[in-house]
Amino acid sequence: MSLRRLNLYFFLLLSLSVFLLLLQNVNNPISQLIKNGAYIALSPILKVQAELEEEVRKGISYFRNLKEVSRLITKYNKL
Repeated sequence: MSLRRLNLYFFLLLSLSVFLLLLQNVNNPISQLIKNGAYIALSPILKVQAELEEEVRKGISYFRNLKEVSRLITKYNKL
């Protein structure tokens, strides 16, 4: 997935979040329809965000392990 597409998703997510916050105190049927539609529209974006967060966690774990291996190799080479 390209960085441009990710930026677009996060911009849309932020825009819709702000829009929902503005509608939060309005309790008429039209605002309820807009809220429901916005949540439906956000669903794929939130799924992508969750997948990205999981990939980031995997990447952080990978680099922590790589750092540990590097430390052990350095320690071994000093012996």
